Amino acid sequence: MPKTSNGKFIVSLDFEMAWGVRISGMRDSYAPNIANVREVIPRLIDLFGEFGIHATFATVGMLFFSGKADLLENLPDLRPRYKSPGLSPYDGYIDGIDGGMEHCFFAPDLIRSIAAAGHDVGCHTFSHYYCLEEGQTANDFADDIRAAARVMERECPAPASFVFPRNMVNPNYLKILSEAGIASYRGNPSHAFFETSGRGLMKHPQILRLVRLIDSYISVSGDNCTAIGDIGKARPYNIPASRFLRPYSRRLQAFERLRLRRIKKSMTNAARNGMIYHLWWHPHNFGANMNENLAALRTILEHYKLLRGEYSFQSCSMRELSEMLDTRQGGTGGCDNA
Repeated sequence: MPKTSNGKFIVSLDFEMAWGVRISGMRDSYAPNIANVREVIPRLIDLFGEFGIHATFATVGMLFFSGKADLLENLPDLRPRYKSPGLSPYDGYIDGIDGGMEHCFFAPDLIRSIAAAGHDVGCHTFSHYYCLEEGQTANDFADDIRAAARVMERECPAPASFVFPRNMVNPNYLKILSEAGIASYRGNPSHAFFETSGRGLMKHPQILRLVRLIDSYISVSGDNCTAIGDIGKARPYNIPASRFLRPYSRRLQAFERLRLRRIKKSMTNAARNGMIYHLWWHPHNFGANMNENLAALRTILEHYKLLRGEYSFQSCSMRELSEMLDTRQGGTGGCDNA
């Protein structure tokens, strides 16, 4: 008999394709990562189906359109005016999309396949909106969310889950999300080097990147598991991230076992103690070294399967967990139908 703990395994993906890399442009070196998402998504769906994983795909609203002309007919009235140049897709980025590039910017077919497989299609804003950048306002953000909700209705139910682009969690915008019907969002781990507001280590980006890299292989920040009872009672619920699934690196392949062991050990802690373990990444992270990345994910999911059998560890989408929290704060509830 399994040792019942009712811990939850959350998987969320930031589905953004070319809209998430506009800061540096569609560089030739990264374009294959974006284009290969069209192969990554079906393979992820198959792998999730094999292991009974219920994932949340937090999707940029602009991906829902059939093409550039469709997008231009449905832009929001209010648009962010970031002080930093190159952040807004409205400042020439959309104009530069030609017919040969549209497959990197629009993906309603992939979204339909995600929804048809029973996964949670969440919101990643309409325009990959940066909620802590100077120049944008709460009214701009609210109009962006309304635009996202309108286009998402084409393919799936109204969004209940939300992920802040670049993990720029703005607590002042949570009321806007709640009013839009958003039930949960992915917050950041509590450790100082996951801070995204520009304070602390964020002032030293090179040091921060190094520390985060080390933490992917050796525990610096801890397991970053969340007790279900520690999630507040007010919507939208904060379902904090535990670990970014860093993509496979040939340069660091000698340390691959450490990377996966770090994740599996934290998952085991969550399963034993009835806690939440929240793993996230971008589909385009798997666009290079695809087979190696999917093999690593399979290793993680095989470990999840063991924990499900031993501790009743359950796979939940963010939507499913928020529904459970609505009915029974901190209680037990089934998410996994495998």
